[in-house]
Amino acid sequence: MYVRILAASCIAALIGCASAPAADPSAVPAREVTSPPADFGRAADSLDRADPARDAEAALGRAERRLLGVQRYTLVLPGVPVERYEAAVREFGVRVLGGTSDSWVDDDHAAYNRAAESYAERYNRELLRRLDAR
Repeated sequence: MYVRILAASCIAALIGCASAPAADPSAVPAREVTSPPADFGRAADSLDRADPARDAEAALGRAERRLLGVQRYTLVLPGVPVERYEAAVREFGVRVLGGTSDSWVDDDHAAYNRAAESYAERYNRELLRRLDAR
């Protein structure tokens, strides 16, 4: 029972923080869920070949500061220290990679989830490093 209450409280906190208004009203939404890929295997391959450091740099060039999240039982921000979750979500927002889940439909979906988490971890670390250096 305690675990369910704790999990529900964490989910409510993340959702509440993620929906906090951005400082700039014209800014992108604080939380967005991208569309899931049509082909999980291809998407996994694409994420495996991507350069998260270059992508983070390009995002900052577009004033895009949102962290990447993956959906598990709860929202996870790979590469973001747990003690920074709340402040990071409130300050930067989150873009959840659609199609991520804690249960997979096939091997391609499992590969996509692994690739999404790995990419998000590297992207978030690089994005935070660059934002912290400003």
